[in-house]
Amino acid sequence: MRAAIQSGFRPQRRGLVALASALLLVCSGAWAYEGRVVKVINGDTVVVAAQGKQSTLRLAEIAAPKPGQAFSDEARRALAGLCMNAPVQVTPLDDPYGNAVARVTCQGRDAGEAQVRGGMAWVFREFSQNPGPLYQMEQDAQAAKRGLWAEAAPQPPWEFGKRDRDSARR
Repeated sequence: MRAAIQSGFRPQRRGLVALASALLLVCSGAWAYEGRVVKVINGDTVVVAAQGKQSTLRLAEIAAPKPGQAFSDEARRALAGLCMNAPVQVTPLDDPYGNAVARVTCQGRDAGEAQVRGGMAWVFREFSQNPGPLYQMEQDAQAAKRGLWAEAAPQPPWEFGKRDRDSARR
């Protein structure tokens, strides 16, 4: 490297920072990429276009109301307002069931956190860190009666879906 510098070669600082960041992500087992949200399916699922491909991604650690459930449309609109057609940073995560799950950052904000903070989603307890910052955000939204917490007894989507499955078995 010393010979390269003496010969006049000067590595660009931005390039080195990007390389160091990429190596850190690879070494930590995580990797990230940039794309654009081209569709919002519901309050916790988006379609991201990147490098000529489209991927359907669930937002990590949250669960939004399902279609037909109270606040489903509001949750979808809130996520669309933050992410639709926006450039995004996607960090895929491991999922024991093989689903495409990721942390998605839109306009500098973690989309999952924004949904929970706005009362548009629950913390998906089965797949979240306990205690984690999402739990406090959910408690704050509940105390302020934001979004779905304005309802007397909002039903989490995992219970809503279970009711449908149980009635189909009968």
